[in-house]
Amino acid sequence: MDINKLLHPKSMAVIGVSDKPGFGRNVAKSSVRSSIADRVYYVNPKRDELFDRKCYHSLEELPETVDLILLCTPAATVADYIDKAGQLGIGAAIVFASGFSEERSEKAQQMAKDVEAAAKRHDIALCGPNCVGFVSAVENICASPKDNGMLGNGVERGIGVVAQSGYITNGFLLPDSKRLAYVISAGNCTMCSIEDYMLFLAENEHVNCVAAYIEGIRKPKVLVQALKAARDRNKPVVVLKAGMTEKGSFAAQSHTGSMAGDYKTFESICRKFGVVLTSSLQEFSTTARMFSVLDGNFPKCSGIGAINFSGGENTLCADTCDRLGLELPPYSEQTRDAIKKLLPSYSTASNPLDATTTMFSEKEKVRALFEAVSEDPSYGLIVLGNDVGVKSENKDITCAEIMPQLKQEGRLLPSVVIPSTEQPRNPEILETFEKAGIPVLSTGLFAYMAVR
Repeated sequence: MDINKLLHPKSMAVIGVSDKPGFGRNVAKSSVRSSIADRVYYVNPKRDELFDRKCYHSLEELPETVDLILLCTPAATVADYIDKAGQLGIGAAIVFASGFSEERSEKAQQMAKDVEAAAKRHDIALCGPNCVGFVSAVENICASPKDNGMLGNGVERGIGVVAQSGYITNGFLLPDSKRLAYVISAGNCTMCSIEDYMLFLAENEHVNCVAAYIEGIRKPKVLVQALKAARDRNKPVVVLKAGMTEKGSFAAQSHTGSMAGDYKTFESICRKFGVVLTSSLQEFSTTARMFSVLDGNFPKCSGIGAINFSGGENTLCADTCDRLGLELPPYSEQTRDAIKKLLPSYSTASNPLDATTTMFSEKEKVRALFEAVSEDPSYGLIVLGNDVGVKSENKDITCAEIMPQLKQEGRLLPSVVIPSTEQPRNPEILETFEKAGIPVLSTGLFAYMAVR
């Protein structure tokens, strides 16, 4: 089984193209936006043309043996198509249809066995069933009903997402397509398992963070291989594991037919290789984004220097860090003396720091403040409370000017920005921070959980 034929196809055939709403229509339209559009073929035995492109009546009629077929056909037809593809030498397939191992009926279970047997017989790298395919921003390939802006985003290094849920992969696509290298919907994992995809992403030079939503593990040895490959490359792995409870385990089996397994065993393997385990979708996506933007510029020690605009924000920061066990070491005497000279007389030089709103209108003082904290060996990371909304004031923009300058000069510790409130973000401020390798996280608790 060659997973590269699946995830690095040079040619594709969309079987079951249609002008009716559904996978046949959506995949037909999205696939031809790929960089290999001239080698994307439509197949429908009842049509000669669709969307101004020729329709072939069968796989045998295609002008070449394609690498990958995209099956937009009913579940009952899938096994025969997989068998035919294998006979023709086609090495990969994506099955969008549901109604296989996730269902309890005898008919569904038998169809799942038939598809698996056909794929194994011909050594086909099969994605799904019950999935939404994948999108590669690295090679501009869309083998999915939609690409959500990933195609042509120019990413050189980004997050590699794999999930046993089409909903969750689409959730990653929507807000942050410019940060994504690969998004893979694994589905039922009949042939290619979640661990196979993780290994592919861990070894891929264009991926700087692996983010995996996992319902069940089928190949523990491959999981270990993937986690070791990521660790050896200093590449963070962020995991959201579903099915940790009895009800969650039952839901996972109903969703993709996956057995959730023993969470404690899974957790111990992850801890051994430094995997970051998350407990919610927001923490999952926020943590992956943070690692991707930092891109290897990680803290050298666990001490945090926190800087905020207001007393209320500062108090919440202190409470949250204490609750999560985040270290807020006191300033060294040298750092405290340097910061006291910058602050108004009514402010106290302590960590976390209420630097006051007034101070952030003076750029030279802001620069000196970040330099002082960055030079203190007690700290590995700066956490800045800073609004990045569309109505941001001058004080908010000051940090977006000063911090990238210091980063370029090598005078700034690894840093993250946590907005005070959740609101539409100013794309210019956001881009300025993140181009400099400074992540802008979500607000509140989830952001601090990502930092942890």
